[in-house]
Amino acid sequence: MYDALPILQSGTVVNGFESYVLTSEDGTAHTGLVKRETAGAVYLRNADQRVQRVPRDQIKSMLRSPLSAMPEGLDAVLTKQELADLVAFLETCR
Repeated sequence: MYDALPILQSGTVVNGFESYVLTSEDGTAHTGLVKRETAGAVYLRNADQRVQRVPRDQIKSMLRSPLSAMPEGLDAVLTKQELADLVAFLETCR
């Protein structure tokens, strides 16, 4: 099982934007938002907006990350309009 997750937690993560850590049988960790799932694979969108296919038969564990992908304190440096624009953008990335 994957033990390297930090114990810190983000305050709120909006449904649909939860980050997951998938660990492959060979120990490789894959992190991202679940873009879609099929019977044979899980598709993760990573921080570079690339979609990575991880075959289900190679997944050792799949854990929801307790941390948001959004940097802490971002609301303090962005204006209300910038935050609204960011949310609108994130909606298009689903």
